[in-house]
Formats: sequence, C-alpha cells, structure tokens
Amino acid sequence: MSNHQIPDFETDAEFLQLIQPRVEKYIEDLEEDIFDHGCDEAICVWGNILIDGHLRYSICRKWDIHFNIRRLFFQSRDEAEAYICTEQLKRKDLTSEYKKYLIGRRFRADMNISQKYVQKTEIATIIGKEYNFGFSTVTKYDVYARALDELRIKGPEITSRILNGSLRVSHENVIELSRLPIEDINGLKRLLNSGSIDRIGYSQL
Repeated sequence: MSNHQIPDFETDAEFLQLIQPRVEKYIEDLEEDIFDHGCDEAICVWGNILIDGHLRYSICRKWDIHFNIRRLFFQSRDEAEAYICTEQLKRKDLTSEYKKYLIGRRFRADMNISQKYVQKTEIATIIGKEYNFGFSTVTKYDVYARALDELRIKGPEITSRILNGSLRVSHENVIELSRLPIEDINGLKRLLNSGSIDRIGYSQL
C-alpha cells in the first residue's frame, strides 16, 4: 500500500488527555511487532478523529503498513469521551491517579449525555458498580478530575506529572492546587524543575 493511500486522521487534544501515555519500552515492542507481523488491531475513528490506536496509526504511517479502520458513531463529544474512558479503564498499566481521573471524566460525560434527567447518584452508582466503588467515591473522583482539568489550564506539566504518578499530591491538595493563582503555579513549576521535590504537601502549598 503506497503512502498516498494512508488516510490522514487527526488527533484531538482533549481526547488525548484521556489516554495515559505508554512507556518507551511498550512503544518499541509495539513498533517491532507491527513491523514484523503487520497491524492486526483496527484503528478506531469517529469521522476523521482518532479515538483508539494512536500509536498503531503513527507506526503504520511511518513504515507504510496497511491497517484496518473501525468507524465509530457517536451523537456527541461526550459519548466519544465516555467510550474512550471506558476503553482506557480496561488497561492494566494505569496509574491509580489516571484511574481516578478517568472514572471522574466518565461520570461527567455520562451526566452530560443523560442531560440531567437522571439523578447524579444513579449514574454514580452504575459506574461505581462497574469498578467496585460506592457512588460517593465516583462523585469524589469527579471533583478530582475537575480540579486536574482546572490545574491543566495553568500548569499542564504539573497535571501530567500528577497523572503519571511521578509527582505525589493528595486528593485534597490537588483541589487546593487547582485554586492557586497562576503566579503560584509558576513558582511551583520552578521548584519542580529544580528537582528538589517529588511530592507537593501542605507545606509547599
């Protein structure tokens, strides 16, 4: 298959936030596997947007390898987000922070899809049952996910480090952090870049 036939799919920045980046070793192994045996798993797209299979897609493009496309149909971005969260939550390599974040985001997407006809507790109970949590834990993760999204606007690197587990911050302190003005966030960034801390506790706040 020659290059001009490989379709040009686009990535969506907000959807990418829902996908925990893979470690280097995984990417290398995947590339080797696809290079040797081809790409078995279909790339999932919604319209022209990649939903699942970003790595496989970039590897196939790089080496000009044929792949199958699975077209998904969603009524809204919220439906797409709920789908991505659900798929990502099946991963075995999720950090506990990413897991909480994805459950919170899935809850928010499901709430938006239901257009508020359904009680918050009903949706939280359904999601909680799926992942063995009580409904109050699900709503707590919703607060956590919102705080991280707030924080991302001011300090995307800090958010990434919290989610990948390299920066330890308690649930409460994530919420405190998200309320800080940008100047304070920038001050924290300098602290972090100097490598002098790997956790943000009450004293740093």
